[in-house]
Amino acid sequence: MSVFSSILKQNIGTLSKGINGILMFQYDGFLLTGSIAKIVNGAVEVEGEVTSRAVELSAAIGEVLDGLKPAKGRLPKHAVLVSAGMVCTMMDLPVDPQKPRKDNEMKELVKWELEPLFTEQNDIWMIGAVLLGRGYITREQRQDIAVNLELATSATGGRRLTRFGELAVEMGVVTRSQLDECLLLQERLVMMDEDAECGWQAEIIQDPDGGERSAWLGTAIGQSTRQKWVKAFQNNKISLDWIYPANTSSASQIIPSVQSDGEKVILEVHQEQLVCVRANSRYLVACQTQKRSGLDLTVDACVDVCHEQMRPGIGVIYLVGGTPELASGIAVKLDRQVVPISDKTIYMKAAASHLFGISASPLGVRVKAKDPAPPVYKDIEFLRLAAIAMVVGGILATEILTRYEILKKEQELAKLDKEFNEKLRLNKQIQGLSNETKQLLKKVKIKQTEVSETTKKLAVINDILIDRLDLVPGLMGALKSSISEEVVIDAIVEDRGKTNHFLLAGWALTDTSAQLFVNNLNSSLARWELMVIDDAVIRQSNAYGVAGYTVTLQIIPKPPEELAAGSFQKREP
Repeated sequence: MSVFSSILKQNIGTLSKGINGILMFQYDGFLLTGSIAKIVNGAVEVEGEVTSRAVELSAAIGEVLDGLKPAKGRLPKHAVLVSAGMVCTMMDLPVDPQKPRKDNEMKELVKWELEPLFTEQNDIWMIGAVLLGRGYITREQRQDIAVNLELATSATGGRRLTRFGELAVEMGVVTRSQLDECLLLQERLVMMDEDAECGWQAEIIQDPDGGERSAWLGTAIGQSTRQKWVKAFQNNKISLDWIYPANTSSASQIIPSVQSDGEKVILEVHQEQLVCVRANSRYLVACQTQKRSGLDLTVDACVDVCHEQMRPGIGVIYLVGGTPELASGIAVKLDRQVVPISDKTIYMKAAASHLFGISASPLGVRVKAKDPAPPVYKDIEFLRLAAIAMVVGGILATEILTRYEILKKEQELAKLDKEFNEKLRLNKQIQGLSNETKQLLKKVKIKQTEVSETTKKLAVINDILIDRLDLVPGLMGALKSSISEEVVIDAIVEDRGKTNHFLLAGWALTDTSAQLFVNNLNSSLARWELMVIDDAVIRQSNAYGVAGYTVTLQIIPKPPEELAAGSFQKREP
């Protein structure tokens, strides 16, 4: 950490008061809420709470700013966003926290781990969820529409002739304009096949035996979505600095406020999902996300998601966003104290606490809202303009000096000798400027060569990524074509130390189905120049006590001798 960063962190409380705090915005996918966060007596306080229903981002931000505008003084010019449209989870990365890799390498590793969560996150933001979040339908109406949609699908032999939103309009539950509005909001929440901006933080997890192991907390948001937010804030003359995920962020507000040591369990209740976090005073230990189902939030659903995180010595569960009745039901089922927290601004306060660094707890992860500007010495456009400016400046200077000399000649015709010496001096200056211009042009050529080499390197990297994009779907397709209803795949992990090496673990109901799966997989992988080795089928019950067989195997590239012998069918490029 630089000296400047250390001084800034030590005086962040004073600085935040001096700049009238910072703007905090929270987006739950349906509404945008804003406030001003300040540090008062060593704790974060949120002043004002203004909500906008506007669909267009710039308009929504403008409405919130108008509502927050004080009678005297000015609003802060910097903002932080807490968004529900982000994925956030714990990850195991082959990276030592003491020796992290470069940012671009870390981003690729984190993105690789988070990609499977994008689809799960997208399933949450169905059009019914958005209509419900905007208040256009109730949970009962949502259920009725879903039932009618299922009946219509059954009547047509399984063919779905209409969609949820269209059926809601036909039933008169919502208007066409309300549906179109919610479709726009849904598009903003769904992460499509695009680049993602990632954030990460090392976590140190203490094992029951007293040892410690490293893990990582990662989050991501779609690149295009991030850019839309940044542009919308810029349109309102506000700088968006950071984006925090709503999921898991309450921990940085709750944990530091608890005096007792040890791990704590926090259950966050969101409209479409439950998030259960286990954390200590230093780091998040585990987090689990579960999609909500049914009309009402049931005690059993909350108990199920909490049960996996319960450990000996954990006597209190913190319930964020739930009702006192729900808290009482969970307390009875789990025989634990449940503390309900109804503060709607807790996610904004949590992000502000992490941002200001006012507590010793580093809980929380975030994403930079804007990419850092490139160094001036790498900006080719700047160098080009600088060279032009030098040339033009030299020409202008030369012209000015020449005009001055002409005036002197007219006034001092008698001083020819002195004028001759002056011309010689000026010619030397002009020659010096010409030499400087040549040096600058050489530097520009050197920078152009560096850019060309970097472009070639990027082309090589793109070729590698394209090959990976071809291999991974192929591997998934081979698994899909080989698996049967009696086989379950528990995990498939890439051996990061070796190229295209994968470890697979699963379970089968019978030995025959296990062997058939291994043989079919080996045959399907031949097209991708891969093969199965070290396969083992062992009789063993699964986690639920069902008798069967565990299946483990490795997937590796075929040896060069088999490739040369032509004992496989090459995949098409």
